[in-house]
Amino acid sequence: MAITLKYSRTNADEENHHRTKTLLEALVAIGAFADAKRICKEALREHGNRYDFQVINQVIKQMHEDRKSAMEEMEKKKWSAIDKQRRYCCENGGTTSAAIYPWIPSKFLNRDEALIGRLNDELKQYSSCLEIKDSIILKQAKGRAFSSANNCLGMFATRDIQPQEPIFSCKGPLAASPVQMRGHCYNCYQKITNEPWTLPCCKSWKFCSSQCLDLAEKYYHKILCGKDFTQLFENAARGIKNIADPANAKLLWLRTLAICLQHGHHPLENPLLAPLASQYLADQQYPWSLESHVIGPIQILQDLGVDVFANQDYDAWVLQTIW
Repeated sequence: MAITLKYSRTNADEENHHRTKTLLEALVAIGAFADAKRICKEALREHGNRYDFQVINQVIKQMHEDRKSAMEEMEKKKWSAIDKQRRYCCENGGTTSAAIYPWIPSKFLNRDEALIGRLNDELKQYSSCLEIKDSIILKQAKGRAFSSANNCLGMFATRDIQPQEPIFSCKGPLAASPVQMRGHCYNCYQKITNEPWTLPCCKSWKFCSSQCLDLAEKYYHKILCGKDFTQLFENAARGIKNIADPANAKLLWLRTLAICLQHGHHPLENPLLAPLASQYLADQQYPWSLESHVIGPIQILQDLGVDVFANQDYDAWVLQTIW
């Protein structure tokens, strides 16, 4: 019996060792050196300073230092706000691009005419001079053939637009900011200047109008009611104003996931998310970190009562597609 237990333990240790190395390889591949350093530190503690992890740790540390040195050299010039955000991303996370997972059902990739028609019907409530239709942008990207799964939509004027004419005005539920708990509207984070609207069950939520209160009740209040996420807002308020900061990313995850759960169907079928699509043909890199894109949303789902290992609607590929 003792031999069997020892054998099983050894196998489990080796499997865990292999998984950790695979994760480290992936993090290094996308340049997420800060995440890789943290994982390597945990691996050294768990696996008793194995030599291979010691070597990997030194390599990752050097790569991270080289990147920071390059950023410091670039900082000698005057940086714009967007440059500073890029520096934060470079030092604290990696970058990746949108990927079409081979197992994604085609219904989640293609926006058909019926959906576009519904969007244009809704758009009439918010604009008298715009329409959504197919766009030629990205249909031929660096010689790659355009696929119907990557259809690119654009917003076009239906008539001449006069100078200073408002072309679009809409309030929606997809907004997140640290100030939403500090004298600003919980829905749209506009500063509240008059007597706020409130819900009897969630008095800490203040709304700038009955419209925003109604949006909260319609889209996400039921899921968040009675749950305290104050710490998330406080953490974001102490952080930097950058969506790549995990503290800010978690606020957007909280609102988005609450909306998906209250809708009750697959999140990629949510009426607010279904019209959106990643531009898979664009050579655009997005900031990515383990905390922002994996740990954060999983923790929030668990806090909202979702078993992420049993509910395949919120599998990792779904979360990455949403983001």
